Amino acid sequence: RGQLLRNELAKLGPVAVKVGQTLSQRPDLLDEDVCEELKGLQTTNSPFPNTLAWQVIADELGWKGQIAPGLPLPPGSSVGEATLFAALSPEPIASASLGQVYRGTTHEGIEIALKVQRPAALKQC
Repeated sequence: RGQLLRNELAKLGPVAVKVGQTLSQRPDLLDEDVCEELKGLQTTNSPFPNTLAWQVIADELGWKGQIAPGLPLPPGSSVGEATLFAALSPEPIASASLGQVYRGTTHEGIEIALKVQRPAALKQC
């Protein structure tokens, strides 16, 4: 039953996930087995598709070209000589209830962590 609750809270969006994370710390309110299952909301969140992440990056930064070498073009973009980043990991290095993080490098050689908000995350709040 704890797994069912965790799965349903995850489907409801970021606010429900935050409620579940808080409840996981309250064995005075829920059975211990349910709390243990809800703790998974603190450490395990499924990433959203990378193609959506590339689109969010392009839209938010007003970029019409390729995000980084080797990554697919976001819809509506065109191939040009310049890329937004010198490098960007093809998969997220972390995923959370509100977004996910990619490792990247700027054209100046600076290593960055690029946080991308889940599409419609704020609309689910």
